[in-house]
Amino acid sequence: MGQRERFILFLVGAALGVALLMAFNARSNPQRDERKRVANALTLPGMYYDHAVQGKSLFGHFILGERRTRLPSGGTRRELVTGGRNRFDVEGRVLPQYALLVVEQYAAGVEPSETAPVAAVDFFYADRGEVRLKPGRTLPAGAMPLTVKTVADNGTLRLTLDPQGLKGAAAFGLVDLLAGLTQATDTVESASLTHVDWRHEVEQIKANSSR
Repeated sequence: MGQRERFILFLVGAALGVALLMAFNARSNPQRDERKRVANALTLPGMYYDHAVQGKSLFGHFILGERRTRLPSGGTRRELVTGGRNRFDVEGRVLPQYALLVVEQYAAGVEPSETAPVAAVDFFYADRGEVRLKPGRTLPAGAMPLTVKTVADNGTLRLTLDPQGLKGAAAFGLVDLLAGLTQATDTVESASLTHVDWRHEVEQIKANSSR
């Protein structure tokens, strides 16, 4: 085989290799795209899912506010406000974090600690919530602090608060505001923080990890 034939054979082999590689990448891209979509849609920092599934408590410098309540059952309810998942724009620049409320419950006789088992856990946004008003009702003047932004939508008020100010005693500002509004039974149908469906997100993580 002459040099010209060997060169042509090399070109054909290289072209075939490139074609096979492109075909492989085209076939695998949908899976990678789906994993990326799921990762970008997650609400909580990564370790929060592990702690929730394993019934482990959250302790660390990332906690912006904490308080504990003794329950009638003898157990303890521990509320934490923390920062949310790190987010970036399309150019890789850091976006402002949102705030999360973590609610841990401990069985009777179990004091919260880094090694204590958590009986139940749930997650909410600490900087946004919703108030549903009874038909024809409105909140009285001054019921909503100026720091809270509201958007009215057919009898529903969507509330947001700047997460940068949720630290220390102020960390539970929106939590307490909504709890107070639930007492206005003549005006308010319901008032609650926006819930994070973390169990659904865990199932998405499991499904994409197995691919």
